[in-house]
Amino acid sequence: MGCGASAADASKVEDPALAAKQKQDEDDARKKKSEEDAAAAKKAEEEAAVKKKAADEAAAKKAEEAKKAEEEAAAAAAVRKQQEEEAAAAKAKIDAEEAARQKVIDDAANSKHAAAAAIQARYRGHCERKIPRAQRRFVVVGPPGSGKSYQCKRISEKFGVIHVSAGALIREEIRNETAVGKRIGQFVAEGKMVADDILSKLVVDRLQQVDCRKNGWVIEGFPQSLSQCAALEEAGLKPTKFGVLKLSEATLTDRCATRRADPETGIKYHAVAEGGEGEPSDEAVKGRLIHRPIDIPGEEPGLLEKRVRVFNDQMNDLAAHWKDLLKSIDAERPAERVFDDLQRMAESNPWQMIMLGAPSSGKGRLIESFINLFELVHLTLPIIVKALKTSEVGKRAFQAMLDDQPVTDDDICQLVVERIKMPDCVQKGWMLDGFPKNKETAQLLVSKGLKAQKLVLVECTLETALERQIHRRRDKKTGKVYDLKTNPPPENATLVQRPGDNPERVTELYNKYCSDTEGIDKAFGNKVAFVDGNGTDDKLFEDTLDALHSDS
Repeated sequence: MGCGASAADASKVEDPALAAKQKQDEDDARKKKSEEDAAAAKKAEEEAAVKKKAADEAAAKKAEEAKKAEEEAAAAAAVRKQQEEEAAAAKAKIDAEEAARQKVIDDAANSKHAAAAAIQARYRGHCERKIPRAQRRFVVVGPPGSGKSYQCKRISEKFGVIHVSAGALIREEIRNETAVGKRIGQFVAEGKMVADDILSKLVVDRLQQVDCRKNGWVIEGFPQSLSQCAALEEAGLKPTKFGVLKLSEATLTDRCATRRADPETGIKYHAVAEGGEGEPSDEAVKGRLIHRPIDIPGEEPGLLEKRVRVFNDQMNDLAAHWKDLLKSIDAERPAERVFDDLQRMAESNPWQMIMLGAPSSGKGRLIESFINLFELVHLTLPIIVKALKTSEVGKRAFQAMLDDQPVTDDDICQLVVERIKMPDCVQKGWMLDGFPKNKETAQLLVSKGLKAQKLVLVECTLETALERQIHRRRDKKTGKVYDLKTNPPPENATLVQRPGDNPERVTELYNKYCSDTEGIDKAFGNKVAFVDGNGTDDKLFEDTLDALHSDS
C-alpha cells in the first residue's frame, strides 16, 4: 500500500513552497477581511456620529424654537393684558364723563332757561370768561357722523354759551304740533329738506331770546346755505367763528352705520366714542335708541351719499362767502383733539410754533403735514425777508440776501417778530421753520417779544441721516428727487447726486446742527417737545401731535 501511493500525493506532502504559498494566501485573505471589517466598522461609527450630531442639532433647534414661542406667547399675553387694562380705564373714563354730562342734561330739564342759568352760575365771581360777550357767536357744521352735536355741547359747557341745534328746533315744532311744525312735517314726510325761510326764522327767533343775547351762542348745523347766511346777517347775528368739521366718506359711513339716536332728545350715541357721545349709561335711554334709516348704508339707496354731496357743495359756497370766519378742522381724530382745535378757534388762539430738526430727520414733511392740518402760515427766513423788504430793517436784510451776505441776528429776529404780528399770522397761527439756529438767537428772539406755544425739536441719529440722504438723487431734467432704495427713479431719468447728499457733507451738517442747537431749548422753558425722527413719517406725525396736546 505504501509503495502504491500516487505521485500527486507525494508532491503534495513534499512541496513546502506550495504549502507556504497557500498559508500566505490564507493569511492575506484573513488580513484583507480584517481590514475590510475594520473599515466597515469605522464607517458605521462615523455615520452614527453624523446622525447623532444631526439629532443633537435638531433637538437644540427645537428647544430654541420652543423657548422663542414661549417668550412670544408671554409677550403677547403681556400686550393683551395692557390693552385690556387700557380699554377698561378708557371705558371707565367715558362712563364717568357720560354720567357727568347726563347729570347736566337732567338738571337742565327742569325749565326752558335752567341750562342757561346753570352755565351762567359757573362764571359768577370765581371764573372769568376769556371771550367778550359780543364775540361769543359760534357756528359748528359738519357732515353726518362728524360729531358736531357733541362738540357744540362741549363748547357750551366750556364757554357758557347756549347750544342751539337746528335739528332740535325742528323736532320741538313737530312735537308741539305748531303750524310751523305741521309744515315741517310735510317736508319730512316727502323726504325733502326743510325750506330755508322756515328754518332760518326758527334759528333767528331762538338766537334773539334773552339767554342767547346774554350768554352768547353756538349753533349746530346751521347755516348751510347762502340764504341762511343772509338771514343771520340781516338779523345782525353774523357769527364770529365758523368751524367746519371735515370727515372722509369712509369714516362717516362707518360712524353712521354704528350710531343710534334717542328719539326723545335727538342725542346720537356711537358704539365707539370717536365721533362724540359714547353709549349711554342709562338703561332707559339705551332701551329707546333707534337706528335711523338715513344712517343705514343701503337702507335708502344713495340717501347718505346725497346728504354728503349736498353738504360739500353748500360748504364750498359758504367758504367763499365767509372765508375770514371759516376754520376747517379734521374730525377724523379723537373727539378730544377736535375739541382742542375748536377751543382754540373760539378763543382766537391758533397754534404758534417753531420747528427745528437735524438733516433728514423728517422735519420738512412734518411741517408740511402740520401746516395742512392746522392751516398755519408757513414762515421761513427768505419768505419773511421778502415780505418785509419795504421796511428799513427789511431793505437792509433783503439787500444782504441779494449780495449773498449774512443778515445780522438782530435784524432777522426783528423781522421775525414783526411778521408774526401781521393779521394773517394772528388769525391763522404760524409755523416758524428752521429758526432760530442757536441758543443765542433763540434768547434774542424771546427778548424781542416772540412768544411761541411750542418749540418742536425733531431728533435723529447720524446713521439715520446718512441712510436717508446718501441714497438721494435728483433728476436733472425734472428736478424731482428720488431715493434709490425707497423711491427709485424711472429708467429714463438722468440722475445726479447733490453736493449736500454725499456722506462727508451730511456728517458735517449733522454735527454742525447738533453743536449749534445745543442748549437752545433753555430759552423756551417748558414749552419744548423733543420728538424721535428715526421712525416712519406717520409715527413722527402722531408722536408730535401727542406732544402738542399733552399739555396744550
